[in-house]
Amino acid sequence: MASSEQQQRAVFEHMLCDVLDLEGLNFLECALLVEGITKVTDLVALPDDDIGELKYIDGPRNGMRLILGHRNHLKKLKQFILCIQRISEEVDLMNTTRDDFQLYLVQPEKFESSYASMFKINNGTPINAAQVLSDKTKFDSFCALFPVLEDEQQWDYFSQSFCDIVKVHSLQEVVDANYVPQTKEQQVLFEDKQALLWFVLVATLKTEFGSTCVMKSDHCHDAQAVFKEMVEHMATSTSSGSVDHPLHDTMGCDVE
Repeated sequence: MASSEQQQRAVFEHMLCDVLDLEGLNFLECALLVEGITKVTDLVALPDDDIGELKYIDGPRNGMRLILGHRNHLKKLKQFILCIQRISEEVDLMNTTRDDFQLYLVQPEKFESSYASMFKINNGTPINAAQVLSDKTKFDSFCALFPVLEDEQQWDYFSQSFCDIVKVHSLQEVVDANYVPQTKEQQVLFEDKQALLWFVLVATLKTEFGSTCVMKSDHCHDAQAVFKEMVEHMATSTSSGSVDHPLHDTMGCDVE
């Protein structure tokens, strides 16, 4: 089993190589090594001014200063990690992705709001969909948990966050393309869940296709059909930026 020191180094390597993923990363790694920065805890403790002065050794050229882009991205990575740690100290940074970081760079407030929803809501607590839908304050609070899709490039992040949130609140049947209620009681409950998430989709699907898709169901509030159509559209869209997006029985979401 890997030691704690090895695990911390592995997390740091993941943040640099997989999350930051810059061209010319070897110069950045060299500069960090010169300063003894080998763990995430080392980086977050490093003042921005010191990051601005990082230098690397390149053969006979000692003390070469990192290019501005690398210094700025490293500062952003540090802020990204601190943002996640403010949300919860239990977050496993090995699960963070380059897409997470890119969204943070573009829309930090929306990233934080959406990421926080997975750690600050009442895990495992089923939601009373009809009750939330009938109370504007409760609905607005619930709706605020979800990210807003304004660019199809953000689909992977949006869809996984959406699925994570509905799973926490026991609404996962709506994002399961194969789910069919078997009893009258299940049908009534499913209709309430569909209606709640349909209005959430109205508020969060802001792309041209998304807005059109959701409004096609304004007479029946069929959130299941809307989400399914979005998954199918994004799987073939050239603007989504998605590669090999998993299309399982649950429409690309792990809701088991």
